[in-house]
Amino acid sequence: MMNTDTTAARAAKAPAFTSDLSIDEISEAIRMMLGMRQIANQTSLLANHWRQEGLEDFADDLCRGLDEKIDVIEAELRARPSSADIDDVLTLISITLYPGKAGREDHPRMVTA
Repeated sequence: MMNTDTTAARAAKAPAFTSDLSIDEISEAIRMMLGMRQIANQTSLLANHWRQEGLEDFADDLCRGLDEKIDVIEAELRARPSSADIDDVLTLISITLYPGKAGREDHPRMVTA
């Protein structure tokens, strides 16, 4: 389970790398990152099936790295004034990472490790 307190603290310490981006640009970046994460997750599952431990570890590390970046972007979006566009991006993150789940805080990421 992700520690949202740690994620929020990390986002507060780091410079907001989304501050110069429009919501459309952030949305596109999130879509790409979520796509990469889905591919890395599938790669990890296949590598596990094929008993390719090195590839599985690489894919799991990639998932974790993307998770960290997505968490920071999500925290930065939550710190902005609410808007329909921001809500759409936050919903995209939630339904992609937690399909069928009602809320983000109660559900662990779909990590294979």
